Amino acid sequence: SKALDLLSDRHDIKSTNKLGKLVQKEIALASPKKVAHTIDILKQTADKLRNGNIQLDIEEQAKPSTPVEVNF
Repeated sequence: SKALDLLSDRHDIKSTNKLGKLVQKEIALASPKKVAHTIDILKQTADKLRNGNIQLDIEEQAKPSTPVEVNF
């Protein structure tokens, strides 16, 4: 339901028919290869967070600001 709300807000969809077509399009675009790539990036990001290579905004507010390079 939240995902549908976000889609409808993002595309300013007023009818359920248009929203249904948009959802079908979004699902079709989510190929297994793209999903696997996204999961891989999320895993890499999680590893970098665990190792301290990336700091979240909340952590950065508590410490002096240092540039962080993120390469995917």
